[in-house]
Amino acid sequence: MGYIFLLLAKIAATVKMISVKSCGTIATGTRNSVRINLIRSVGCLAVSLAVCLATGFGKTDTVGIIISVLSGISNGLLLCTWILCANKVPLCTVEVFCMIGGVVLPLVVSPLIFKGEGVALMQWIGSGLLFGAMLCLSRSNGKARLTPGSVALLVICGLSNFGCVLTKKLYTSLSVGTVEDFQLYTFLFTCVTLLLILLFFPKGEKEESARLSLKVTLYIGLAIVMLYLAEYLTTLSSGYLSSAVFYPLSYVISMPLTFLIDVVLYKEKITSESLMGIALVTLSGVLVNL
Repeated sequence: MGYIFLLLAKIAATVKMISVKSCGTIATGTRNSVRINLIRSVGCLAVSLAVCLATGFGKTDTVGIIISVLSGISNGLLLCTWILCANKVPLCTVEVFCMIGGVVLPLVVSPLIFKGEGVALMQWIGSGLLFGAMLCLSRSNGKARLTPGSVALLVICGLSNFGCVLTKKLYTSLSVGTVEDFQLYTFLFTCVTLLLILLFFPKGEKEESARLSLKVTLYIGLAIVMLYLAEYLTTLSSGYLSSAVFYPLSYVISMPLTFLIDVVLYKEKITSESLMGIALVTLSGVLVNL
């Protein structure tokens, strides 16, 4: 079931990505991106609350609430730092730091946190192949010199991603509450984090205000539903799969889906580098499941 949940989660995440990207082409600018993410998170919070009201609130203990708070803060920081980093350095560089936070760091700490879990050599090799695949599939906008500020943002981005992926498995492994309650608290503190960031965000940028046209509203509505499903199913999946499989497999599934969307919807050309990337992803998926 863990594999099925994760596959469905990544499909939902891909649809969410298309919706958010479509919003960005209409309402451009960094502040607008933060606003859209805040609106999207508020919508997910409303969905989470409706689900909890319909199914009943579970008994989340103090540890579960703390983990959920950390998850929400991590999600909010990841959304904002990713946007800021993508505007300053090549996307390929951003994805490297995200992958360090989403795969390498969790695999390092998992044997120390989750009892009975370890990482085999083949799984380390498979995870390493993901970096090669990502370099082949990513397209940067040229070289950019890394400043101390951009490096700091990249580190925060990577650590935020680490917090996002680790808290899901930590919550389910400790059995400190229901997944529905985890979603509710996570989105609540994601909203709080994004709101605080937006309040203190520099206002010097000259950009159009984000007007909620019918098209933008529809895209945001679709993104809300898909984001909730993606987060919910990913959290469920983390309870079924070991860390050595769960963390790298998330990227093994999402990379080809993203590449497929780029080719089909955004008419990106298929190159020898992209084919090599897909081959490395496939090989990585085989190795991490050995």
